[in-house]
Amino acid sequence: MTQQHYFLTNKNCFLKTKRNPLLDCTRSVVNSEEDEIHKKKIRLQYRSTDYAFSFIPIILKRILIDAKQVSKYYEIDYKINEPSSKKIPSKKERYILSHGLEFKHQEYLDVADFFIHANILMDQIGKLVSLFLGLSNTSRSFSKHKSSFLKNDFGNKKYKRYILNTNWYERLLKNPRDDLIVHPYPLLWTDAAVGGILVSVSRISLDKKSLAKQLDKLKLKYQGKITSLQSEISYQIILDLLLEKINELEKDDQHRITIIFKNWGRILPPLDKVSKHIFDYISFVSKNFN
Repeated sequence: MTQQHYFLTNKNCFLKTKRNPLLDCTRSVVNSEEDEIHKKKIRLQYRSTDYAFSFIPIILKRILIDAKQVSKYYEIDYKINEPSSKKIPSKKERYILSHGLEFKHQEYLDVADFFIHANILMDQIGKLVSLFLGLSNTSRSFSKHKSSFLKNDFGNKKYKRYILNTNWYERLLKNPRDDLIVHPYPLLWTDAAVGGILVSVSRISLDKKSLAKQLDKLKLKYQGKITSLQSEISYQIILDLLLEKINELEKDDQHRITIIFKNWGRILPPLDKVSKHIFDYISFVSKNFN
């Protein structure tokens, strides 16, 4: 079950939390606000944010259940189809074997659902913070909310410093949602036979040899700056390292690595890791506006 522990566990921060941390700071802001109309806007926006927050643990629980089903399918399939096996599957085992593809598709849908709703949660928190700051126009997306702080701190320099250092959002949440789910190229989702958790996405590329040559050149070019590239590593890891350090690449190479990524594929970011980043942001907002 190693892969499952790496990707998602029942110790995920959203699964351990029973109460939205944003409730207390929302009450604090509302109590200090004099404008009744603005108070109502904050209350309504908190309700939307709380809905989005409550969906995440539900989705994560579904993924853990999906993983058990897929893992069970692989376990039974191995026992039944092993050359030396004389085992006759039971009625329950026949059911699991006949529904293996359905279990995998269900897992794919739930993992995709996490990336979609986690992004929605970030959008909703951005809107709530904008109202906390007294802004009448709230951005529809977290990306626009974040970019609005490039030239203005709206009276909260501490929040500006924090929000402009949330590069994990694009790398671990927005880009996987956009490239793998919302606007996907032809691709194949692959799962781990041990643990049954979806861990990687391989795109159907007609010219991987050409892409590999480009990755070799970029690895050689940047291994002085990105020391992890100096080791003997797979093309997938080279790609992930260059994507992680994309802001340190020359402008033409930033464009090149983006094109390679869109035609190669990637390892999905661990949901525990993504969840922790989101939860850390929520905790910061809660403390900053309480």
